[in-house]
Amino acid sequence: MRIVIAAAFAFVTITAGAQNASRKKLIATGWDSPTPVQFRQYLSAFEKWPFDGTTIQTTRRLASGKDANAVNAFACEHWAPREFDVAIADLKAAKPRTATANFLMLYSNPGDVDWFDDAGWKEVVQHWRLLARTAYLGGLKGILFDAEPYTPPYQQYRFVSQAGSAKHTFAQYCVKARERGRFAADIG
Repeated sequence: MRIVIAAAFAFVTITAGAQNASRKKLIATGWDSPTPVQFRQYLSAFEKWPFDGTTIQTTRRLASGKDANAVNAFACEHWAPREFDVAIADLKAAKPRTATANFLMLYSNPGDVDWFDDAGWKEVVQHWRLLARTAYLGGLKGILFDAEPYTPPYQQYRFVSQAGSAKHTFAQYCVKARERGRFAADIG
């Protein structure tokens, strides 16, 4: 399982085991990336383009039967494993022949979790686990994480926007953010 981290347009691939010296891949990504069902339905048309793969904006099937976006994992909202069953089934059914370098897209929005909020960070880590599981079971290469916060409130990286900024110093937030990152790196 590969984990891919994106910062703006720079991609870093972390691979367990021996490094493969294969050719570079051209991956389609953007706000118009397909959902799992779109990827399955339009794969043959996509494979006529010169891309080796794409990013996929996964969805969750809620108990109401409605599909919800699952690309914004930095939120307090609870996600259940069964909500990804339909997305996993669509990804498994896709069967790409040439576009085989596909990744789930993950953005750092909405960022409504304070770095000192243990319950909120438990949900964020669970979201990452569920997305990694979806990518793995769906036959994808991994997750493409775009750390740039595109939409308001942009608060995950602003000290003054943190709920606990009156109780904790900037230095304490730096330590906590590194702690959260180390914990998240250890979940794999």
